[in-house]
Amino acid sequence: MDTSNVLISKSLGAQNMFRYPKNATILSLVVFTSLQTLTAQVTTATFYGIVTDPSGAVVAGAEATLTNEGTQATLRQATDNSGEFVFNFVPPGTYTLKIQANGFKVSSNTGIALSAAENLRRTYVLAVGAVSESVEVSSQVALVNTVSAEQRESLNATQVQELPLSRRNVAGLVTLSTGVTRNGGDVYLNGAGRGGTSVSVDGTDATGNPERPSLAMFGDFNYINGISVEAVGEVQIIKGVIPAEYTRSMGGNLNIISRSGTNQLHGSVFENFRAENLNARSQFLQTKPGVTFNQFGGSLAGPILKDRLFGLFVYEGYRERAFAAVSGNVPTERLRNDMIRAVPAYKTFLDTLPLPNQPHNLAGATGQFIGAGSLKNEDNHMVIKPDWRISDSMSASVTVTRFRPTRSQPRVQAINSREFTGVTDRVSAIYTYFKSRWTSESRYGYNKNVVDRLDAIFNVKDPNKQEGKFGGRRLPCINAVGFSGCGEILTLGAPNHSFDQKVALVSGRHSFKFGGVFFRRSIGRANIENPDIRFQNEADLLANIPNIVQMTFGTDLYSARSKEWGIFVQDDFRVSKKLVVNFGIRNDYFGNYVARGPGGGPPHSFNRGFVDFGTFQHTPIRPIDNPYDNDGVNIAPRLGFSFNPDGQSKNVIRGGVSTMFTNLAGETVTQTVQNSLTEPFRSVFSRAEALQFNLRYPQYNEDVLPLVRGGQSGGSPRVLDPQLKSAYAFSLYFGYQRELNTKMALETAYVGNRGIKWHTSRIANNVNPLTGIRPNPAFATMDYWDNADSTWYHGWQTSLRYRMSQRLTANIHHTWSKALAYGAGDVGWTATNTPNFYDLRSNKAIADGSVLHVMNINAVYELPRLTGSSAAVRHVLGGWQVATIFTAQTGGAINLTHPTGINGTRPDYVGGQPILDNYRQTLVYLNRAAFAPVPENNFGNAIRLGNLGRNALRGPGRWNADLSFGKNFTFLEKYRLQIRTDLFNSLNHTNYNNPDTNIESANFGRITGTAGAREIQLNARFVF
Repeated sequence: MDTSNVLISKSLGAQNMFRYPKNATILSLVVFTSLQTLTAQVTTATFYGIVTDPSGAVVAGAEATLTNEGTQATLRQATDNSGEFVFNFVPPGTYTLKIQANGFKVSSNTGIALSAAENLRRTYVLAVGAVSESVEVSSQVALVNTVSAEQRESLNATQVQELPLSRRNVAGLVTLSTGVTRNGGDVYLNGAGRGGTSVSVDGTDATGNPERPSLAMFGDFNYINGISVEAVGEVQIIKGVIPAEYTRSMGGNLNIISRSGTNQLHGSVFENFRAENLNARSQFLQTKPGVTFNQFGGSLAGPILKDRLFGLFVYEGYRERAFAAVSGNVPTERLRNDMIRAVPAYKTFLDTLPLPNQPHNLAGATGQFIGAGSLKNEDNHMVIKPDWRISDSMSASVTVTRFRPTRSQPRVQAINSREFTGVTDRVSAIYTYFKSRWTSESRYGYNKNVVDRLDAIFNVKDPNKQEGKFGGRRLPCINAVGFSGCGEILTLGAPNHSFDQKVALVSGRHSFKFGGVFFRRSIGRANIENPDIRFQNEADLLANIPNIVQMTFGTDLYSARSKEWGIFVQDDFRVSKKLVVNFGIRNDYFGNYVARGPGGGPPHSFNRGFVDFGTFQHTPIRPIDNPYDNDGVNIAPRLGFSFNPDGQSKNVIRGGVSTMFTNLAGETVTQTVQNSLTEPFRSVFSRAEALQFNLRYPQYNEDVLPLVRGGQSGGSPRVLDPQLKSAYAFSLYFGYQRELNTKMALETAYVGNRGIKWHTSRIANNVNPLTGIRPNPAFATMDYWDNADSTWYHGWQTSLRYRMSQRLTANIHHTWSKALAYGAGDVGWTATNTPNFYDLRSNKAIADGSVLHVMNINAVYELPRLTGSSAAVRHVLGGWQVATIFTAQTGGAINLTHPTGINGTRPDYVGGQPILDNYRQTLVYLNRAAFAPVPENNFGNAIRLGNLGRNALRGPGRWNADLSFGKNFTFLEKYRLQIRTDLFNSLNHTNYNNPDTNIESANFGRITGTAGAREIQLNARFVF
């Protein structure tokens, strides 16, 4: 294999990186020190208090002092004429509140735990007496929200550390709430699609994919998402009717808060281990593939200057060598011999595929191959965080994060492993200035993600002719009768910058916040793909008559930038002790992405509109510096309330409505970018066009490109509506919270989300099914994007929360919901499977990612320490800890397909039971007899659309129980060693994947994979 192209891929990524600041840390510090009294997502708490005497009369002029128990940082306020005080922008932590007033005893309240984005309101009653006397009270954890209407779920450091997490990936925690589903690094909140969830660490952008919000990097190949577990102080999810200070969060925000150093030196060292002999055998394999996984690292945090300067350092790395299961449809020996006999040129591609090794029809076209290939994963991850208490009124912190993940992923074609190399550098800098009635918070964020991805088959070149341009003569792939296997080379990524300024002002019963944010978003790519030659059936395959010829000529290296501004104002109006009303409004300006190559030249975005949707005639090309309109007016109001009828913070009725906008996902823009106007990114030829231009296997990029450049055939451009607007959603929340006792609370609520003008794609300029001719013969198919999608989400969400008592913390969450959409129900790039360009409404169906029922339970229980027992009993039986995550859900939507020359074609439903009851015994989920392909004509097109709707069926449901058992050994009261075993899918329950949905496939309706068998993870962690 020629490996030089791997180096070319990496050099492209290097070029991309070198165009931007090399040292984001230095840049952030320069910005940081220039700030005087200048956030994206909230990382601090707001603490409201009411001070009264024993009769209930308010106490004005009382002095309230809030002290961080770890750093001794102190904030001071005085109660106003209403007896109220407010602390804004309070960093997460545990605090002591001291209240004193003339004629009253000093009230000291310890152990007040404040978490990020928390709005806490409490009443404090002062006892009559001398100021020299004091009353000390240990505070309870707040269980209900009496201040605002948003939905908020917070997982503290104990839950993050002790719950079973596969490979210590914090992504395993994000579904431990209501209204949340996850697919890899993509998070869906309240039916708003993956593009509706903003991702942040310490309040600044932390998406791992620069082209859309995601916890994971592009390709979901890194095990450490967001930040190392060793650095996590809290994981929070904010959704529903969220405050106006949040931007680009139609579903909500996922925010990870990093830990900070304190006056006490503390740290950790850990080792995490996996091996195949610990695991159960995969359900579809006869043996256990080898696995060796080591994850290691530690942390050190403490004072640099006592009470003033604190530091945190975290390192985490992993090394994995394993044999990973691979499976897929491959040609039988009979078909392989027939293909080579008919077209000898097929042999080079066929040699990349194995023969079937599972029982199959020897006379058939395809069979299944199940095997294992070499998997390799590595990463070196670091976090550095200094916190500086400049004075009692000023503080600052900087979080610097670094990732370097790599992966080598096997596939059915041994020659076609997928290689990933990733780079992430991230900085979050925060400056806070405190005054008695107002507080200011300033942020700078830097987030650079670059991924190089290479499919090794891209290295296979035409053996008979030297290529004239890089990527011009790579092995064409065959896609036919259920088998395929293609590849590409891709470099993706660029840095994002953000500046954020907020001010909080207290005036009487009003708590105002106002501010603004600026983003400079960037995307970047360089990409070429192998030619993809598709055949409709075996007869066409043997005759070498393609039904679709897809040539992806690609683009050279470029970057595209977009500018965004946002301003907001919000007011939490304390109408009375029982009622708080929240009002907010924001406006966001979303600029367009403008693409440029190195030095400002090409590639550029060559966008156009349609003059006539009947013939798909184009408008003139838009200016390259204005490919589609900027969207400057996106006014988003919101109104919420929190009503506490008993005045004791025991029962709360909350509700509200809000509007939230989001901009166009960067991944949508990428295929509008071309090397030149006459060199499209891609061209897709129909059967008739393939016959016209004699496009038969093999075809190479540089042989076909002259047809497009010369005007004989058109490309397949992505067309963005030039007046494309920002998508938005109306959110509705109405719920009830009740504190059942001092440790337990119930929350139940209706949650609705109505998406309007969401971005979606449809394939334009399809061939006429009967004639094989396109409406606009100057172009091939075109990927058209506009604001045609709409979504509907209705859910009933219920949570029961039990906070630490008798060593137990537990949460139960249940969501009953349905999401509908015309398209995919998302605002990022995803296929909508719309066969009729003119009738998107007939495509209305269950949205991707919608699940009817989801229940999850998580608990951490520390068994009695037996401190009164003998040393032997205490060491053997004491100090044990058990934790669990249990999840059960119904199946997600599955879409049946019938590949033809028309995009999105589905088969007919002809009657009978579509899903078989005994699929767990037979592995046949769909009843083939209940479906039939739509008849095709001589052009390889279905003569009509199938009668089966999109996403008409749901796949298998699943349930899973992860368990953790740990033993804690304590030494000299300052040192603790935990030995722990984590069992994922602890009961080894078989959860089946969705079946093969291609009706042309030999495995149609059959289940060919599972979510995995039981895996065991051994962990040792030493804490001091």
